Amino acid sequence: RAAATSFCVASAAAEATQKLVAAARAAGVPVLWVRADYSPERLPAPMQARNQRMGMTQVCCAPGTWGADWYVVRPAPGEAVLTKHCFSGFMGTHLDGELRKRGVRSIVFAGVQSHVCVESTLRDAHSHGYYCVVAQDCVASHTPPAHEVMLANARFLFGEVSDAASLAAIWKRG
Repeated sequence: RAAATSFCVASAAAEATQKLVAAARAAGVPVLWVRADYSPERLPAPMQARNQRMGMTQVCCAPGTWGADWYVVRPAPGEAVLTKHCFSGFMGTHLDGELRKRGVRSIVFAGVQSHVCVESTLRDAHSHGYYCVVAQDCVASHTPPAHEVMLANARFLFGEVSDAASLAAIWKRG
Protein backbone atom coordinates (compact mmCIF):
# COMPACT_ATOMS: atom_id res chain seq x y z
CA ARG A 1 0.00 0.00 0.00
CA ALA A 2 2.80 2.45 0.79
CA ALA A 3 4.36 1.89 -2.64
CA ALA A 4 1.00 2.47 -4.34
CA THR A 5 0.46 5.67 -2.34
CA SER A 6 3.96 6.93 -3.23
CA PHE A 7 3.32 6.23 -6.90
CA CYS A 8 0.03 8.16 -6.80
CA VAL A 9 1.68 11.13 -5.08
CA ALA A 10 4.52 11.17 -7.62
CA SER A 11 2.05 10.82 -10.50
CA ALA A 12 0.01 13.77 -9.28
CA ALA A 13 3.18 15.88 -8.92
CA ALA A 14 4.33 14.88 -12.42
CA GLU A 15 0.99 15.83 -13.95
CA ALA A 16 1.03 19.20 -12.16
CA THR A 17 4.63 19.70 -13.29
CA GLN A 18 3.63 18.98 -16.88
CA LYS A 19 1.14 21.87 -16.69
CA LEU A 20 3.66 24.13 -14.98
CA VAL A 21 6.32 23.43 -17.62
CA ALA A 22 3.81 24.11 -20.41
CA ALA A 23 2.92 27.44 -18.80
CA ALA A 24 6.60 28.36 -18.39
CA ARG A 25 7.34 27.55 -22.02
CA ALA A 26 4.30 29.53 -23.22
CA ALA A 27 5.47 32.55 -21.20
CA GLY A 28 9.07 32.29 -22.38
CA VAL A 29 10.33 31.31 -18.92
CA PRO A 30 13.52 29.23 -19.20
CA VAL A 31 13.09 25.58 -18.24
CA LEU A 32 16.17 23.70 -17.06
CA TRP A 33 16.30 20.05 -16.13
CA VAL A 34 18.42 18.23 -13.57
CA ARG A 35 18.59 14.46 -13.72
CA ALA A 36 20.34 12.08 -11.37
CA ASP A 37 23.02 9.54 -12.18
CA TYR A 38 23.80 7.67 -8.98
CA SER A 39 26.17 5.15 -10.49
CA PRO A 40 28.33 4.04 -7.54
CA GLU A 41 31.62 5.16 -9.11
CA ARG A 42 30.21 8.68 -9.59
CA LEU A 43 28.86 9.19 -6.08
CA PRO A 44 30.74 11.25 -3.52
CA ALA A 45 32.62 9.05 -1.04
CA PRO A 46 30.19 9.67 1.87
CA MET A 47 27.22 8.57 -0.27
CA GLN A 48 29.13 5.45 -1.37
CA ALA A 49 30.07 4.65 2.24
CA ARG A 50 26.49 5.10 3.46
CA ASN A 51 25.11 2.88 0.71
CA GLN A 52 27.65 0.18 1.62
CA ARG A 53 26.88 0.51 5.34
CA MET A 54 23.15 0.23 4.64
CA GLY A 55 23.64 -2.76 2.34
CA MET A 56 22.18 -0.82 -0.60
CA THR A 57 23.35 -2.69 -3.67
CA GLN A 58 20.73 -1.59 -6.19
CA VAL A 59 21.71 1.50 -8.12
CA CYS A 60 19.16 4.27 -8.02
CA CYS A 61 18.92 6.31 -11.22
CA ALA A 62 21.53 4.43 -13.22
CA PRO A 63 21.76 5.61 -16.85
CA GLY A 64 19.65 3.47 -19.17
CA THR A 65 17.28 2.26 -16.43
CA TRP A 66 13.70 3.24 -15.67
CA GLY A 67 14.94 5.06 -12.54
CA ALA A 68 16.87 7.51 -14.70
CA ASP A 69 14.19 7.98 -17.35
CA TRP A 70 11.91 11.01 -17.47
CA TYR A 71 8.47 10.42 -16.00
CA VAL A 72 5.48 12.17 -17.63
CA VAL A 73 7.46 15.37 -18.29
CA ARG A 74 10.57 15.64 -20.42
CA PRO A 75 12.89 18.26 -21.85
CA ALA A 76 12.07 19.95 -25.14
CA PRO A 77 14.80 20.40 -27.73
CA GLY A 78 17.17 23.17 -26.69
CA GLU A 79 16.36 23.04 -22.96
CA ALA A 80 19.41 22.54 -20.76
CA VAL A 81 19.75 19.12 -19.14
CA LEU A 82 22.30 18.75 -16.37
CA THR A 83 23.32 15.54 -14.64
CA LYS A 84 24.01 15.46 -10.92
CA HIS A 85 25.75 12.75 -8.91
CA CYS A 86 24.64 13.80 -5.45
CA PHE A 87 21.48 15.24 -3.96
CA SER A 88 21.99 18.90 -4.91
CA GLY A 89 21.59 20.03 -8.49
CA PHE A 90 24.28 22.65 -7.93
CA MET A 91 27.09 20.35 -6.81
CA GLY A 92 29.36 19.24 -9.63
CA THR A 93 27.13 20.67 -12.37
CA HIS A 94 27.02 23.89 -14.37
CA LEU A 95 23.55 24.76 -13.08
CA ASP A 96 24.58 28.11 -11.61
CA GLY A 97 26.29 29.12 -14.86
CA GLU A 98 23.33 28.03 -16.98
CA LEU A 99 20.96 30.06 -14.82
CA ARG A 100 23.15 33.16 -14.81
CA LYS A 101 23.70 32.92 -18.58
CA ARG A 102 19.92 33.17 -18.97
CA GLY A 103 19.61 36.06 -16.50
CA VAL A 104 17.59 33.96 -14.06
CA ARG A 105 17.14 35.47 -10.61
CA SER A 106 14.27 33.32 -9.34
CA ILE A 107 13.92 29.56 -9.46
CA VAL A 108 10.70 27.55 -9.28
CA PHE A 109 11.29 24.02 -8.00
CA ALA A 110 9.50 20.86 -9.04
CA GLY A 111 10.56 17.24 -8.57
CA VAL A 112 11.20 14.38 -6.20
CA GLN A 113 12.19 13.56 -3.46
CA SER A 114 11.04 16.84 -2.00
CA HIS A 115 12.84 16.40 1.33
CA VAL A 116 16.11 15.22 -0.22
CA CYS A 117 17.01 16.35 -3.75
CA VAL A 118 14.58 19.25 -4.03
CA GLU A 119 15.45 20.65 -0.62
CA SER A 120 19.20 20.15 -1.13
CA THR A 121 19.03 22.07 -4.41
CA LEU A 122 16.73 24.70 -2.87
CA ARG A 123 19.18 25.35 -0.03
CA ASP A 124 22.09 25.69 -2.44
CA ALA A 125 20.07 27.98 -4.74
CA HIS A 126 19.28 30.21 -1.78
CA SER A 127 22.97 30.27 -0.82
CA HIS A 128 23.86 31.20 -4.41
CA GLY A 129 21.57 34.24 -4.13
CA TYR A 130 18.51 33.06 -6.05
CA TYR A 131 14.94 33.81 -5.03
CA CYS A 132 13.30 30.43 -4.53
CA VAL A 133 9.73 29.21 -4.97
CA VAL A 134 8.58 25.66 -4.40
CA ALA A 135 5.59 24.64 -6.51
CA GLN A 136 3.97 22.59 -3.76
CA ASP A 137 1.81 20.50 -6.07
CA CYS A 138 4.84 19.74 -8.27
CA VAL A 139 7.00 18.15 -5.57
CA ALA A 140 6.53 14.80 -3.89
CA SER A 141 8.00 12.36 -1.43
CA HIS A 142 7.31 8.82 -0.33
CA THR A 143 7.49 10.14 3.25
CA PRO A 144 4.63 12.61 3.88
CA PRO A 145 5.93 13.93 7.23
CA ALA A 146 9.35 14.73 5.72
CA HIS A 147 7.63 16.34 2.73
CA GLU A 148 5.64 18.63 5.03
CA VAL A 149 8.78 19.58 6.97
CA MET A 150 10.49 20.47 3.69
CA LEU A 151 7.60 22.77 2.72
CA ALA A 152 7.72 24.36 6.19
CA ASN A 153 11.50 24.88 5.86
CA ALA A 154 11.02 26.45 2.44
CA ARG A 155 8.38 28.85 3.77
CA PHE A 156 10.34 29.71 6.89
CA LEU A 157 13.87 30.13 5.58
CA PHE A 158 14.43 29.65 1.88
CA GLY A 159 11.70 31.32 -0.12
CA GLU A 160 8.09 30.95 -1.04
CA VAL A 161 5.67 28.07 -1.52
CA SER A 162 2.96 28.37 -4.15
CA ASP A 163 0.99 26.16 -6.50
CA ALA A 164 1.36 25.60 -10.23
CA ALA A 165 -1.85 27.43 -11.17
CA SER A 166 -0.84 30.59 -9.29
CA LEU A 167 2.62 30.56 -10.86
CA ALA A 168 1.17 30.02 -14.33
CA ALA A 169 -1.17 32.98 -13.78
CA ILE A 170 1.77 35.21 -12.78
CA TRP A 171 3.72 34.17 -15.88
CA LYS A 172 0.68 34.74 -18.08
CA ARG A 173 0.33 38.31 -16.77
CA GLY A 174 4.01 38.86 -17.62
